[in-house]
Amino acid sequence: VLSYFPEYRDLQTSERLRIRLRDVLSMTSGLEWDEDSRPYGNPENSETAMDAASDRYRFVLSRPIAAAPGERFRYSGGDTMLVAAVIERATKQRLSKYAEQVLFRPLGIEHHEWITYPDGTPIAASGLRLLPRDMAKFGLLYMQRGQWRGAQVVPEAWLQASTSVQAKISDRPFGFQNYGYQWWVPDLSGPFTAIGVYNQFVWVDPATRTVIAKTSAFRGYGAD
Repeated sequence: VLSYFPEYRDLQTSERLRIRLRDVLSMTSGLEWDEDSRPYGNPENSETAMDAASDRYRFVLSRPIAAAPGERFRYSGGDTMLVAAVIERATKQRLSKYAEQVLFRPLGIEHHEWITYPDGTPIAASGLRLLPRDMAKFGLLYMQRGQWRGAQVVPEAWLQASTSVQAKISDRPFGFQNYGYQWWVPDLSGPFTAIGVYNQFVWVDPATRTVIAKTSAFRGYGAD
């Protein structure tokens, strides 16, 4: 991951250089993070502190090393922000523009809102608002092996990897034991789910070919 942030030369330590893209995708970066014990909006909540930092990416990447990369799951909006930054640096465009090009437009998603930081950076960890029918389209996209109206929008290999077990979870939030790449997943087969902090979700059950999407009415700080 740090190869995408050459400006942070002082952070290029042997420990941090071991953090791979797959580790931040599966929230196993090993960087110290806590957005569970204190509510969002509390300055001691890690995501809130990241939002307030003058350099958000440095804030995340300079956290103390709490575990070896890939070894321990820790829910982290900071890891998701790093994923977004890598996408922006690799594609040389804003995350919201890239998503519009490769996802929203192909799926026919016309009405969406992406909250940004004051500098215009999309808040990847909690800033996207979608209508329920458009959230459901992402579930259907996964149900249809990445295809939409005959076109391959997302590679099937990525869908399989992102909904496969990439990390074991000890505290089992939402009742799940495992995490994929930004999805809560079961052990072997069964529904996989994307869940927001205020219980908005996209629930996909390939066995019954069912997709359920639900939004949250909460519009306060940190709503997804």
